[in-house]
Formats: sequence, structure tokens, C-alpha cells
Amino acid sequence: MSSATPNKKTKAQAKAAAPSVPSSEPERGSGKFYYRSGATYEGEWIFDANAELSMPSQTSEASSTLVPSSQPSEKPKGVRYKDGKGVYKDGEYSYEGEWARDLANGEGTFRFASGAIYTGQWRMGAYCGSGTYKWPDGRSYTGEWRDNKMHGNGIYTDKDGHKWTGQFFNGNGPGLTPQL
Repeated sequence: MSSATPNKKTKAQAKAAAPSVPSSEPERGSGKFYYRSGATYEGEWIFDANAELSMPSQTSEASSTLVPSSQPSEKPKGVRYKDGKGVYKDGEYSYEGEWARDLANGEGTFRFASGAIYTGQWRMGAYCGSGTYKWPDGRSYTGEWRDNKMHGNGIYTDKDGHKWTGQFFNGNGPGLTPQL
């Protein structure tokens, strides 16, 4: 016979019966995702139940087809973001590295369809910090970046292997010194 009275619940039973309240802490995990465009992401993610998915009102981004307007639609609650380490591939483009809420952030490598490669630091989806950009024809730049531009100390190597060092400003290198 149970020691609890018929109408009283134990603390464990009361806790189990309590309605679930959405957690303010996002859920984390890892896995592989497939996008309608054919792109894939494999890596760590975060699910924020409090975020709202922004959806286009006239067309669907992934399929470019009209969204039916005959039914009132509710915005889905919660968004899953690329967050942590992972690999995103879309055709001949790929990014392998660190993410923060769907943006390259931290260390990573982006490979372009042209064959160009950027390896280095990212901040909120832009080259920022130290990094190396290599063009398919053999040119390269190694140095500091800001907002996707060569900015700060760096070394530019032309396709013939000649090196130029110095201070870059907003993508330009006035007064560079050739290395002999």
C-alpha cells in the first residue's frame, strides 16, 4: 500500500505534471542538415526557441515559388542556427570553421568556386583579423584584414612570386616595399 494519500501528489509527481515552460537557454546539438537549394551543413548548431523565423511574404527564399496567401500563416517559433564548428557546402563553395548564429565567426576557411581560398579569422561573416587570401593564378595576400579588405600590415605576392610588404589601407597598399 502506498504511503501517499489518494488526493495528494508527491513532489516528483507534481513536477512531472507541471506545464513545461520554454527554457530561456537555447538548445545545442550537432548533426547534418539539407537545404532545398542542395546545400548542406554538418556540425554544431543552436536552437533558440525565443527567436522568430523571418519569412518572406511573397516568395519562399529556398524555392522562389509563391507562398499561398489563401491561408493565414503563423510565423514559426524558434530558429536553428549554425553555431560552433561546422562545414557548409553549396555547390563548389564551402566554408569550414567556426560559426556564431549562422555567420562565419572565429577561425575558418572559405573555398570559392573560382578556386580562390581565404583562411583566417572572421568576425560576423567578414574577413577580420589575420588571414591569407590565395587567388587561383598564384597571387596571395597574408596579413591583417578589416571588413573583407586588406587593412594593416601584410605581404602581397604577385603571380611571378615577387613580394611586396607594408601597410594596407581599405584594400589598397600605398607605399609598399618590394622584397628582393
